[in-house]
Amino acid sequence: MKKTFPLTIITINLNNKSGLQRTAESIISQSEFSKVEWIVVDGNSVDGSIEIISKYNKYITICIIEEDSGIYNAMNKGIRIAHGEYLFFLNSGDCLYNSRVLENFLSLKSFGRYDYYVGKMIFSDRENVKKILSPLNRVTLSSIMKETIAHPASFIKHTRFKNMQYDENYRIVSDLKHFLIDLVFNCASYMPLDFVISVFDNSGISSLQIEKVNEERRRMFSECIPLPIMQDYIQFVYEKGYLHRFIRNVPINSIEYKFVGFIAALIYFPRFIVKRISTLFTK
Repeated sequence: MKKTFPLTIITINLNNKSGLQRTAESIISQSEFSKVEWIVVDGNSVDGSIEIISKYNKYITICIIEEDSGIYNAMNKGIRIAHGEYLFFLNSGDCLYNSRVLENFLSLKSFGRYDYYVGKMIFSDRENVKKILSPLNRVTLSSIMKETIAHPASFIKHTRFKNMQYDENYRIVSDLKHFLIDLVFNCASYMPLDFVISVFDNSGISSLQIEKVNEERRRMFSECIPLPIMQDYIQFVYEKGYLHRFIRNVPINSIEYKFVGFIAALIYFPRFIVKRISTLFTK
């Protein structure tokens, strides 16, 4: 019988030797490291990452070194061989906040009760300005459209991947799609955590990458949310007086602002035209 674990950490790497080193050190320094399974999936790196993997080999439970078709393909490989009740994705370059993160999670009184536990994540920009991304209090259609859920700060029950792994047709936002479908559409249970889980360095993200992210987000939302449902949703929040608050809290240049504005225009512009025409005949 294969050994089971309360948690599996899955680390994806491709030619990020220094990042993998930092990630590995943050993992093995955990006070409860002996209780978890650590899987490393490397896309056949050629920068010396394999040497780092060999260095930490005694700590790694399972290691896969082979080419893959993208980050979500590599994650799915890890999902399929994991033995943990919960899965936690900490890719090369990401680090756990301190040595007690896993202890704090595994000692939760509610451990095992919820499908998703999401904590805080620290990230820094090019100027090394550190910001904290807090988890959503509630995951709804509107909240997930205007905010994001920190993947490197999320503990996900393994069974949530039984019938739906990450969509490999997306290269950037497949994790967001998974959150949208499972938490909003499938009503999976969710618990926000009031402590920091990980540190994420986004100093290497370029404006071109941001455009790619926005493009994939727009495509994902349009493919996952049928237009009639979105129209009804926008109409509902408008009639309840929520739409202006939603728009007000969304950056004006964001893809969510443009997407919701487009749907709202589809609903209300025809109404405006019909109303104007009808007044001409009623005068």
